[in-house]
Amino acid sequence: DIGLNAAVEWLVGQFSVFNGIPVSFNSEISASRLAPEKELVFYRICQEALNNVSKHASATHVNVDLKESGDKITLTIRDNGCGFNPGQIDIKDKHWGMGLLGMNERAAALSGNVTIESELGTGTTILAALPKTSAEEDSWKTFALS
Repeated sequence: DIGLNAAVEWLVGQFSVFNGIPVSFNSEISASRLAPEKELVFYRICQEALNNVSKHASATHVNVDLKESGDKITLTIRDNGCGFNPGQIDIKDKHWGMGLLGMNERAAALSGNVTIESELGTGTTILAALPKTSAEEDSWKTFALS
């Protein structure tokens, strides 16, 4: 209810306090609200990524960035932890991958995607991208303005 910027800022602040891991948060998206379902998807992906950092990464710092780029809005979560070999993770394995699978499914449901880059010893980067507007949102704006 408070908008994506404020919600993610609160989330990273709470994560940092409870886990003792500093988090840098930067947002380059406008103060205007996104569709509620997009805000929720970005929030949940960020929440799951930070949860994975606390459980698996042994990181000492995390960067979280929100950006508008062309027709997309992106959320990037980058840690400096131990990393992993993404090719060795079965995202359907309940022990390892349910969170990663959930991120992918949430983004795909809104015509977006999630990319995971990681390498042992170098940390992990999760990039979630969603279109700024969907065809349904565009047609509704056209209808509402006519």
